[in-house]
Amino acid sequence: ALQDLVDRHDALRMRIPAGHGTGFVIDSTREVMILSEDFRGRPDPERLLGECGTRQRETAFDLNEGPLFRVVVARLSEEEAALHFAPWLTGLGIAGAAAGGGGSGAAIRRPSHRLRRLVL
Repeated sequence: ALQDLVDRHDALRMRIPAGHGTGFVIDSTREVMILSEDFRGRPDPERLLGECGTRQRETAFDLNEGPLFRVVVARLSEEEAALHFAPWLTGLGIAGAAAGGGGSGAAIRRPSHRLRRLVL
């Protein structure tokens, strides 16, 4: 499903190569890479999930190669997982409108706004 989303939306295939002036490149294809974390059986998986979100926001993106977002699926228990979507622009505080956050950079930076619970 995530691959279909990326295939349909140019912005999710965008990258900003060095030496390309002020422009950007939209790749015709981009394979979605999904990172995974497994917090099953570990103490306080909710805290670990928050730390995972912080790491994703604080880890630099490779603008030359892309993608300009990260997706992490974290297993919290045998019955529950969370999907974390970390866009590059969030770190700049300007992704609110683009990410559907109503223009509020502070709100979109909160991990709870990017986590979706999945019942397995």
